Parts: sequence; structure tokens; C-alpha cells
Amino acid sequence: MFSNEFKDYYAILGVNQTANNSEIKQKFRQLALKYHPDRNQGNKAAESKFKEISEAYEVLADVDKRKKYDYFGQYQQSNSKTKDTAAQSSTSKTTTSPKADFNSTDFSQYGNFDEFIDELLGRFPSPSSSTSSSSSSQLNLVSVIFKILARLTHLHLFLLMMKLASI
Repeated sequence: MFSNEFKDYYAILGVNQTANNSEIKQKFRQLALKYHPDRNQGNKAAESKFKEISEAYEVLADVDKRKKYDYFGQYQQSNSKTKDTAAQSSTSKTTTSPKADFNSTDFSQYGNFDEFIDELLGRFPSPSSSTSSSSSSQLNLVSVIFKILARLTHLHLFLLMMKLASI
């Protein structure tokens, strides 16, 4: 019954997000009378509108469903826009490799680029010691380079498997 496409149930019923249950119920009844199939026999547009307002009322009248809709609706809306954009760009016949989605990543949680890389590589911040010798720092650098190469190899294999799976 429900589609994956985002629908603004408040706009469908013509109420504000701050509307209480009695306002929502009143507006639903008003619209239901106007678009009810028995009053508009043979009118497919009215029937479709009636189904749409019934769906909106079903969600907004239920306290739990409304809370979930209010919380997740904004993400569903942005996800729907992303899918529309992806569908438009995939109309070309060329095959492209998967792209990373950086829109959902909150980079503000990192104080600097090193913190981002540390988390990406699964490293924990270590207290800096001024007594470390250059040979131990070179050893750490080599270790980090090997970890980066290992992660890149895994990523490359994953992307290769995804490409083969899409064939």
C-alpha cells in the first residue's frame, strides 16, 4: 500500500506539523467527503486523491507512526531525491563503477584530517612521546603504509566483486 517515494502527509491533508489529532481528523473528514469514491463515481483522480489522504491520515492519526514519520521523513525525502538523481544519471548506457556517498558522512566530528584517517584505518590515537627515536617513527610509518595498502587491496577486491556481480 505504501510506496517508497516520500510524500508530505501534512501537505496532503493541508495541516501544519504542529496540528493536533482533532485538527488532523477534522481535515481528513472534510477531504474524505470531498473525494470519496461514492460521491465521485468513475473519477479516477478523486479515487486516487482519496487513497492518498487516507494513507496520510493513517500515519498522522497514529501517535507512534507519526513520531516515526516526523523523525525519519526528512531522511526518506533526501533519500528519494538521491534515488531520483541516480535514476536520471543511470539512463546512459555506459557502465560506471560505484561511487562513494559522502553526503551522509558528518565530517564535523573530526578535529582534523589525521583524526579522520585514524578512524578510517581503525587506529586509535596514541599519546605522543617526545622520546621516540627516528627508527621507531620510521617503523610506525612503514606499518601505517602497509595498513593503508591492505585496506586499499580489500577495497579494490570489493569493488571488483561488485562489478562482477552487476554483469
